[in-house]
Amino acid sequence: MAGFWASFCRDCLADVPAHGARCAGCGSPRVAGHRELAQMAIAHVDCDAFYATIEKRDDPSLADKPVIIGGGHRGVVSTACYIARTFGVSPPCRCSRRGGSARTPR
Repeated sequence: MAGFWASFCRDCLADVPAHGARCAGCGSPRVAGHRELAQMAIAHVDCDAFYATIEKRDDPSLADKPVIIGGGHRGVVSTACYIARTFGVSPPCRCSRRGGSARTPR
């Protein structure tokens, strides 16, 4: 159908008949649409541990160790690898919560 755009509500995810209209289900004006939306797929990528994974790639000696990225004057963990998460570290976590520093647990 020429000119037809599939649309959905960004708040309640209901189908909306025309792009630009309000959602009939929740009344939200946040409607997204694209002419190829029906053929598209949505991928959710967990990038939370991305920087820790890159550090492990660049330094293979870290492969089996907990890696935490963050710090600075605020002392907030921005990312932690999955091994570090087994020790209770996860973003956004204040380094002070772990005893004042983000050091490798022994």
